[in-house]
Amino acid sequence: MQGFPFTRTVLGVFVSSVFASMVAHAQEKQLEDKNQQEIAQEETVTVRETRSNDLTSVQHITREEIQTRVNTDGNITDLLRNNPAVQFSNQSQNSLTMGEIKPSDISIHGSLAYQNHFLLDGTSINSDLDPATGANNTIAQLQGSDEQGFYIDSRLLEGVTVYDHNIPVRFGGFTGGVVDANTRSWTGKNSIRVFTRTSHGSWGRLIVDPSLLADGMKNDASAPARYQKDFKKTTYGFSGEWGLTDSIGIVVGYTRRESEIPLEDYPGAVITIPGYTEDEWSYTPTMEVTPTDGRMKTQKRVSDNLFTKISAFVDDTTEADLSFNYSGSQAKMFLPGIARSDYKDDHDGYNVTFNFNRQYQSVKRRNTLAYSHMVDRRRSDSQTLIDLIQMNETGMAQFQTGGYGNLESRQDVYSAKTKWTWDPIYTAENISHQWTTGFDITSTRGTYVRKNDLYQYQLQDTSYGVWGNTTWWKAGEYDANLDQVAWYGQHLLQIDRVSFRSGVRLDYDSFSKDVNWAPRFTAHWDVFGTQQTVLTAGANRYYGRNLLAYVIMQGQQNGIYTTTEYVPEGKDPIANEWTTKTGSAAFDNLRTPYSDEFSLGLTQRYQDWMGQVTYVHRNGKDEIIGHQNANSQRWYSNDGLSEHDSVILSINNTTPLRWAKADHYIRAALTWEKTQTNVPMDLGYSDNNGVNLDTNYAYLDGKLVKAEDIDGTDFNIPWKFFVETTHQWHSYGITWHNMLTWHSQRDQAIRDGERYAGRGENRVSYANYQTHHFASTWTWDTKVQYQPDWARGIGVALEVTNVLNNRNVIDVARYSDANYQTRQYNLYQAGRQFWVEMSYEF
Repeated sequence: MQGFPFTRTVLGVFVSSVFASMVAHAQEKQLEDKNQQEIAQEETVTVRETRSNDLTSVQHITREEIQTRVNTDGNITDLLRNNPAVQFSNQSQNSLTMGEIKPSDISIHGSLAYQNHFLLDGTSINSDLDPATGANNTIAQLQGSDEQGFYIDSRLLEGVTVYDHNIPVRFGGFTGGVVDANTRSWTGKNSIRVFTRTSHGSWGRLIVDPSLLADGMKNDASAPARYQKDFKKTTYGFSGEWGLTDSIGIVVGYTRRESEIPLEDYPGAVITIPGYTEDEWSYTPTMEVTPTDGRMKTQKRVSDNLFTKISAFVDDTTEADLSFNYSGSQAKMFLPGIARSDYKDDHDGYNVTFNFNRQYQSVKRRNTLAYSHMVDRRRSDSQTLIDLIQMNETGMAQFQTGGYGNLESRQDVYSAKTKWTWDPIYTAENISHQWTTGFDITSTRGTYVRKNDLYQYQLQDTSYGVWGNTTWWKAGEYDANLDQVAWYGQHLLQIDRVSFRSGVRLDYDSFSKDVNWAPRFTAHWDVFGTQQTVLTAGANRYYGRNLLAYVIMQGQQNGIYTTTEYVPEGKDPIANEWTTKTGSAAFDNLRTPYSDEFSLGLTQRYQDWMGQVTYVHRNGKDEIIGHQNANSQRWYSNDGLSEHDSVILSINNTTPLRWAKADHYIRAALTWEKTQTNVPMDLGYSDNNGVNLDTNYAYLDGKLVKAEDIDGTDFNIPWKFFVETTHQWHSYGITWHNMLTWHSQRDQAIRDGERYAGRGENRVSYANYQTHHFASTWTWDTKVQYQPDWARGIGVALEVTNVLNNRNVIDVARYSDANYQTRQYNLYQAGRQFWVEMSYEF
């Protein structure tokens, strides 16, 4: 695949057209007033209305609301807990991982978490290399990846817009929804805001399964930060804006989030191999084993965000902005029970975006050029991993020393977009037509790098001597290019009180070489012509994220050599030759997953209130499932299926209610949903099923059933209800925000290994699930802000989550006890926790 030459040519043409347009602008004289040219089709309102209009389902969260809400770690997804179409992972508020600061995973209308499209200033910020392996830490995979390639601090944003159904054709690359974030722009004034906020584990309540506490809360090397009994979090930053001229301004913002997590490193042993004996047949290691005591060590998490944007308002018809964003995070970790296993995970994202908007006589054009670079690194203190089992008359002991080695993955994305929106044309008194068209071009280069050779030893020390296996992971680099081109067209027809928005989006990528055809249609009927009663229906198709992650997986386990002998580093085996192991089989026939959506909605407005009821049905097809063949090679197929239904009823006031000298906003929503799928929603890209797994069937509570009939293993709470209230006493500078959330009881299928049938080559495996019952839960979160006029810009805020300290069981997990027996325990939602914030604006 040829990536960059193709893109450079197209980008060159695109850039030329932009600057040619700017030159032509200097020759034009007068245009009609810009306000008469604004397009009402995708106009948005605040979150209290939750609709841009009745053609597109939109939640828009303003800058003011970002500051008002409970926002804990400040991630974008933390703002979406009041969106009835969004489900959070069961473990997103796990009491044992409160020290983490990464974004929570979300599902929109039953989608996989990595099938949402995240945008920043109109540019995609998704990581497409390995976004669903955030909980894994293995020799071949990085732990730091996440579907959001930029861990944006929401305090630097002007607003966030969420599209969940009836989504316009200009958006692609998702089967869930679109989360569109915009950084702040110059508003024509000069100002600076600084703030700091903190929370400590000792300020809250740790809720833990008693059986887990009794066994010492042992961490596992594959999830080295699972049991976090304490933490200390601090966030600080600033944002400011200044006018450089009357028409040019700049905005700068920076935040740092820090977390310190003391964890116990359980007793282990340092294993050294000072030499070996060599005979005619093999190398035999001589070892020294030095026991180590358990001790407390501090893990650290750091996340930095820096952005700057220069905005130029040339005149009433032309504006442009150039923005730079940096998002980085670091995690200092260790593998519990493994000596000399310290390592550091780094994630960095850089983005440069240029936007140019121009209003012509009868058409508006928006152009975007962007480049983003994302990199994940693991820097390990050791490039050797030794696993030793010692056996003698008294029993067996296991020791491990070393680390998983250095890894790096990079993603470079060049993109260009243009969008043209024409003014409505009237062909009759009550009939108008409006057209929108545009195209997107993207070139992505993914790179997977193993910096150093890694030797992995699995040894046994018995009375007969030392013997074992050696795996040699050779250093190397693997990369792949993926080019994508999309064109879309949309027609909005308005006939009196009825509107029809129809469109189509065509996507092509250089990997699948398929042209994906995604029709979109939405109808809107203003029943009485007063905008008080509105009916909406939609039928849409959405194609998912690109397939770059699967292309890169071909290189994750390339360069692996194994032998049944101990082989010192840098030596060749004597008796046996190295056996080459390929980690992934070819999967060139993969197709892009897609989802078909049907929706019905009713909006009723009465005085200052608005009520809505919405039904959404989705069928997910061609979703990707992982397999293993007899040679332990991973391969993938489009055998995944899913079905989702949801009904949402919501009500809110659209203008403030006045009493007790305050403005009051109230919003409530009740959601019912059901998702069935044969794709594990808690594993995703990292799914690595057993040999010869039959994905069409699975065991559920001992019975063989169709896999697609099993409810989703995550993001699948059947009923949820919330009430959100905001109270503002402007004269006193007080704002009080409350969020009460109820989740119904549920019976959830949880995967418990695999079951097998047959023998030899005919042996087939089936995923095995057990049903677990979870009681209903409810939580109250609150935030109070105080910023009076007499304080001259000084403000304080107090956040409290789970005010009543309810013991809410949210999931189950497993661990291995001291006797290597698998045990199960309950996971609880975090108990009561306090946050304190201070700020100063001038």
